[in-house]
Amino acid sequence: MRDMPRGVAFDIYVARYWDAVRADDLLALSEAVASEVVDTGVNMGTGRASKILQRALNVLNVGGSLYPDLVVDGAIGPMTIQALREYLAERNELVLCRALNCLQGAYYIELAERREKDEKFVYGWLKNRVVL
Repeated sequence: MRDMPRGVAFDIYVARYWDAVRADDLLALSEAVASEVVDTGVNMGTGRASKILQRALNVLNVGGSLYPDLVVDGAIGPMTIQALREYLAERNELVLCRALNCLQGAYYIELAERREKDEKFVYGWLKNRVVL
């Protein structure tokens, strides 16, 4: 088996994970949020990571008074970026990161509840993936 060149691996990572969640745009607003969304995308898929961000932003928008609710479609677009910008202008990024981690952890628990074979992984997932 031939090793993949590091540059090729990097290009794949950038295309599949970084670019898929518009991490450059997220990073321009919050390093912590960008890091959390990319990490979640690597471990759970970028669509799920994007939905987690959108769901969290929706419940933290004070009934739509900070910004309009987002369509939870798993695609980070201009509306999601704008909602994040408006959230961060009024509220703490750490709270958003906690919400992202809560949703990620809840998904792991729900997964193990549906598929008993995944119970052996939950402890490690929670220990290593759901971190503040």
